[in-house]
Amino acid sequence: MVREVRHKANGTVEVKTAKETWSCNKLVIAAGHGSSRLSAALGETLNTFPQRGQLMVTERCPRVLDISLLCLRQTQDGTFMIGLSTENTAMDTRITAGQMKSQAQNAIRIFPMLAKLNWGAGLGGHPGDDPGRGPHIQPGQRP
Repeated sequence: MVREVRHKANGTVEVKTAKETWSCNKLVIAAGHGSSRLSAALGETLNTFPQRGQLMVTERCPRVLDISLLCLRQTQDGTFMIGLSTENTAMDTRITAGQMKSQAQNAIRIFPMLAKLNWGAGLGGHPGDDPGRGPHIQPGQRP
């Protein structure tokens, strides 16, 4: 985890972690919600806005989909991952039945065979969430 970022007199940027210190000429900050804090240390303003995403996972079944689509993919073990939602909810990571229902209905409309599967989990979270917070998993319900 990055503890400090600062400009050096020689024009480089120094990045300190708990274990090491790195120096570089150019720095890409890709720290999710932590990006604002890190860029502020360099005198830059970066506005980030959390968007909650929700995702559903089905039970395992034989593989039928070899490619990932925009809002649907089948994993190597046969589960389907369904979800393409972005909601401006500040830091609220709760799962909402309405959003899950809408995603499930759209997926079933495109792939009717999904209606026969059990839905194993619903996840809600923000891309770039702190690892300690992780996605929020709730038991699935049939849409």
